[in-house]
Amino acid sequence: DVKYGIWVNLIAKHFRMKQIKFLDIGIGVDVPKPLALSSIALRVMYFPSDHETYERACQVRSLGGVFHVELLQLPQAPKRVKGWTLRQVNDLTKTVQRLSYPLGSDGHAVAAAAVTTAQPVKVHYHVPNDVLVPESNLRVGWWDKANETWNEEGITEIDYNFESRTIVFHTTKLCHLACIQEKHA
Repeated sequence: DVKYGIWVNLIAKHFRMKQIKFLDIGIGVDVPKPLALSSIALRVMYFPSDHETYERACQVRSLGGVFHVELLQLPQAPKRVKGWTLRQVNDLTKTVQRLSYPLGSDGHAVAAAAVTTAQPVKVHYHVPNDVLVPESNLRVGWWDKANETWNEEGITEIDYNFESRTIVFHTTKLCHLACIQEKHA
């Protein structure tokens, strides 16, 4: 039941708001200017349940699964020389390099202090039909590994449409995200 989608921006062109929709997953991302002008990949993954629920000691739980929005560094493009195609062999040949947001002018992650000034990423998430959604105060959080809890800092403008079961929010955190509620609920 794990689902994923990948968007790759090979050639950074003039800015145009990109709305990436992964319809099979039920997740969409509006790519802001800093990302649209970088050669990066955006990977979205959806897990129907939080496989670490029982290992986590916090009093807040995910509601309806966990989804990940991640930025990935792209390997250098191959070069053609006298009929040969040359590819550089490095760490990206066999592994994936995750990038944090916001990105610097060189396409790499910048200091954590810049997160407060980063342009938020707009995320659209279709809440699965088998999830009971609270009538008010639907919350969204990101997994804070350092504090081992779901954190709501950096997530703003949460709007839930009951008819379409779609939640739209802005975030400066591109990582593990989830609709959350108190454990006792």
